[in-house]
Amino acid sequence: DRLGEVMMRHGRITNQQFLDASHFIKSGWKLGEILAELNVIGEEEIEAFVRLQLLDVACTQLIPPPKRLAFSPLSHVGAFLEAPLSVADILMEAARRTPKIDKVLGRLRKDERKLGFPKDPLKRFQDVTLQPDEAFVLSRIDGIQAAHDIFAVSPLSEERTARTLYGLLSAGVIEPEGEA
Repeated sequence: DRLGEVMMRHGRITNQQFLDASHFIKSGWKLGEILAELNVIGEEEIEAFVRLQLLDVACTQLIPPPKRLAFSPLSHVGAFLEAPLSVADILMEAARRTPKIDKVLGRLRKDERKLGFPKDPLKRFQDVTLQPDEAFVLSRIDGIQAAHDIFAVSPLSEERTARTLYGLLSAGVIEPEGEA
C-alpha cells in the first residue's frame, strides 16, 4: 500500500482527504507534506505512518502468501525516519500479524526450557518497540521461568502472549536456555 492507503486503513484520514491531497502530488509535493500543510495530520505523524508502511512491506515477505510488491524511486526512506526501522521491530510485527499461531502456542506450552536474555551482549541492546502489554510479558523473563509459567502470569490472552513470546524469540531479544 502507498502511504495514503496505510493512513486510510488505520483510520487517520478519510478517502476524501486523500483525494483532496492527491491533487497536489503532481506538483512535486509528497503526500505527508501535503496533509500536514492542509492541517489534516501533524508533521510528527508522518514518520509513524512511514514506519507502518515499511512494516507492511517487510511483513508481506515474512508472512505467506507473499504479495506482489512494486517500488517507485521517488525518494530515500531515510528522509522520513528519524530512527532506522530495526530488524527486531520487523520480526515483532510479523509475529503480531502471523495468521496461524496454534502450532507455536502448542510448542511454547510444552517447552520446559527457561527463558532468559541472550548471552551475546550485542543482542541484548537491540532496538525494539513494544506495546505496553508486550513489555509486561518481557518483564516476566528472568531466566527462571519457562514459557508456560509466563502464560500463567500474563494478563494477555494465550494467543497474544504466544505472539509476543514468538516475536521476542524470533528477534533474538530473549532465548531459551539449553538444547531443544
